[in-house]
Order: sequence, then C-alpha cells, then structure tokens
Amino acid sequence: MVGPDRRERKRYIGFRLVMDTGPVPDRSGMVRAIDGATRAAGLPDRKRLTVFTGELGIVLCRHTEQEAMVECIRSIGEVDGRPARIETLITSGTIKKVKGHLGLDRDA
Repeated sequence: MVGPDRRERKRYIGFRLVMDTGPVPDRSGMVRAIDGATRAAGLPDRKRLTVFTGELGIVLCRHTEQEAMVECIRSIGEVDGRPARIETLITSGTIKKVKGHLGLDRDA
C-alpha cells in the first residue's frame, strides 16, 4: 500500500482567458495552446483541461507539476492564432473549491 505522502495528489488550476478581439475560442483551441506550452517547457503529458467556458477554465495536473504548470499557462501568448493572455486565479486540491471561486458551481 502506498502511503499518503507517496500518492500523486491532484491540483486544479483555475484561470481566466483574456482576448482583446475576435470570437471566443473553442475547447480544442485552448487544449492546443496548453499542449504547446507544456511541450515547450518539457512537461510530461499528464494534464487535462477539465472545464472550459470560453473565458474561464480549469486544468488538472499532479501536485509535483503545479508550479511548472502555472508558469506554462501564464506563458501562453496566443490561442487559435490570436493574441491572448491567461491569468491564473486559484489552485486547489479539489475541483469543488475552484468551481466555487470561479462561479462555475451555480446552476445556469
């Protein structure tokens, strides 16, 4: 049995996508942008875009990769070929807390 300190813990990173012009990118455009940034930084392919609304999103990664993932997300300068900026807003071990902070837990 693996002890609690040896277990790979999850981290959810909540972010806001800021674009000056054009339509909101779709999920696949955001995935491509994150994949490109993590590949450029040499991070393993273990992250996942769990939620993306066009403006707000949540990325799942391992706790050991949290700081590097935050830097990768912040380094993204374009999405779908258009200038963009990403602000990381919150990091937590539970998706419930991140969704609550971003306001994504409310019924539509």
